[in-house]
Amino acid sequence: MPDGLKQHVERLESTLRASIDRHGQLVSLLERKRAAMRDGNATLMTDLTRLENAQVQAISELEKTRLKLVADLTLCVVPGSPEPLKLADLAEHFPEPTRGRLLVMRAQLLDQMKAAQAQTAVVKRAGEALVRHVDGLVKTLVNVSHGGAAYGPVGRTKEQPATLSTLSLTA
Repeated sequence: MPDGLKQHVERLESTLRASIDRHGQLVSLLERKRAAMRDGNATLMTDLTRLENAQVQAISELEKTRLKLVADLTLCVVPGSPEPLKLADLAEHFPEPTRGRLLVMRAQLLDQMKAAQAQTAVVKRAGEALVRHVDGLVKTLVNVSHGGAAYGPVGRTKEQPATLSTLSLTA
């Protein structure tokens, strides 16, 4: 393999390894974020969301680099190609062990991406459930404070709403 092509492949492998690592870190952050939601730790959720955003930005930059390298390598192995090859197709143009390494890293990256998608869906559902819970609490407090849940002696709601002068939120 010519030196220029070999350097491009090495940069692609390095980018793939970094992307696999970043996706793994993202999965870990999402798992920690879900635990913070479960524990009701708002400060930790905020911190983890910032870290999650930084990981997503880093992954985005790595993906741009990966796409550029794949496009450059495509032109090296299929001159005049109208569009870049997919990584699996590109790998087939290289001899072993390069082909095998690229295909293994592609599979590892796909696995990490699927794990990140699954954790994102779990965190999203947990967040939505938390929002529904808090919304229900707020509605209950509004009803209580405006007398919406106050019944009179005959079993009907009172004509005039009850007035709430204090509210204790301690459990």
